[in-house]
Amino acid sequence: MNPSTTPSTADELVAPGGHGPPGPGAPHPSDLLTFWELSTDLLSIAEPTGTFLYVNPAWTRALGWTREQMLETSAIDLVHPDDLEATAAVLDGLAMPGYRVDDFENRYRTSDGDHRRLRWNARTGMDGRVYSVTRDVTEVLENERRLLESEERFRLSMTHAAIGMALVALDGTFLEVNEALCRILGRPCDVLTTCTFQDLTHPDDLDADLELVRQLAAGEIDRYDLEKRYFHADGSTVWALLSGSAVRDGTGAARYYIAQIQDITDRKQAEWELRRTLTELERSNATLTDFAAIAAHDLKTPLAVSASMLELLAMRFSGDLPDQGRELVDRSRRQLKRLGHQVDGLLGLAAVTSMTIDLERVDLARAVDSLTEVLGHALGGLDVEVGAAPPMLADQTGLVLLLQNLLANAAGHGARRVQIHAQPRADGMIQVFVDDDGPGIDIDDRESAFELFQHGGPGAGTGLGLATCRRVVERHGGDIGIDESPLGGARLWFTLPAGTPDETPQGEAGDG
Repeated sequence: MNPSTTPSTADELVAPGGHGPPGPGAPHPSDLLTFWELSTDLLSIAEPTGTFLYVNPAWTRALGWTREQMLETSAIDLVHPDDLEATAAVLDGLAMPGYRVDDFENRYRTSDGDHRRLRWNARTGMDGRVYSVTRDVTEVLENERRLLESEERFRLSMTHAAIGMALVALDGTFLEVNEALCRILGRPCDVLTTCTFQDLTHPDDLDADLELVRQLAAGEIDRYDLEKRYFHADGSTVWALLSGSAVRDGTGAARYYIAQIQDITDRKQAEWELRRTLTELERSNATLTDFAAIAAHDLKTPLAVSASMLELLAMRFSGDLPDQGRELVDRSRRQLKRLGHQVDGLLGLAAVTSMTIDLERVDLARAVDSLTEVLGHALGGLDVEVGAAPPMLADQTGLVLLLQNLLANAAGHGARRVQIHAQPRADGMIQVFVDDDGPGIDIDDRESAFELFQHGGPGAGTGLGLATCRRVVERHGGDIGIDESPLGGARLWFTLPAGTPDETPQGEAGDG
């Protein structure tokens, strides 16, 4: 560029063409030059051909070229090839004095080979020079593009979402809804967008929803989930899981809400059916338990009378009875005794089913010692050893009944030795092991052993002991099972809640 065409003084730059000094009150040219130099806008003076006569430092910051490099080239040389035609047309217009261009955009090459998008406002002065105020809008346009892409992705996601989605105004009006929500509520989009969520919400759920919306708008919560009911267009009620959140402006104030709505009507119906079934089962179990208790209780009297009559018959007439008659009397007495034990077992099982479980810390060794002392000869000389056991929680009555049945089961199957110990499990339960040296239980029979009236043959018991044990353990929230014992017989194990040394719990583990 010819140096003689470059403005060299503030007067020449501000008032090119020599229009004279500024009038009274006007800013001095040096002040204007300082303002231009400090401006963040890209300010320039150029020939209509595009040759720069002046550029301020903002150009250097935007494009990376030095001022000297800018003044040694033409604007047209820096324009992106795809923008050359439009830029040339604008320059043709700027060749005319007074011509004005507003918000013209093109791309300029930077010193590193990239391009920046610039937005021009230019005017041709009476001196034939082009005065321009330009802004680098690259980031602005990129942010707008990203925002548009984000909005488009959101709208596509919303449109094709499997669940209902809506943008909701602060007053509750549906601004936008997707097809899934239209199907859930049975209304087309143009109808839904004339409604508010208040119009379609069941009255019993509205207050809770409005309170959560208030907290969301106030910034007290970021989102919320609520099970609520909507009215379908056909008048039916739709159960839905609503997830609400807010889109906020720069100050944090809510602009609108985003609602995600899942139809859970089928799930709620299944829950109601399950609750109804459980209620009926509980009622049925209670009825059966009561029946078993009443029936067992009512059987005790006739059984006792029958046993007494057989006893009297044996005492008074045994000498008159033949051997076969005495054998039949003895067999009948044994069967009545066995039946009496079964009735007692039924009463015990019914009592366990209905009893309240009060948990407290128990000492397993002490409980076993007390039990063996009370049972004494009933265990037939069974040798019982108790090893280490961590603290555990149990109902005292239930634990005694559990241990009594397990020891009686071992003795009834011919065991002579029993070892009891316990250890903690990772799930917070204590596992108690009861090992015996009896004949054991076949692996195929281990699960059925806990069913009613299952026993190991004549003289092995009533078939109610292990069923009662399982019910006691289940009432404590534990498990019970059978494995092979290191002593050669059966290992019956059960779990109870763990207790720490500083615990003194009182409460109910379950009511069945």
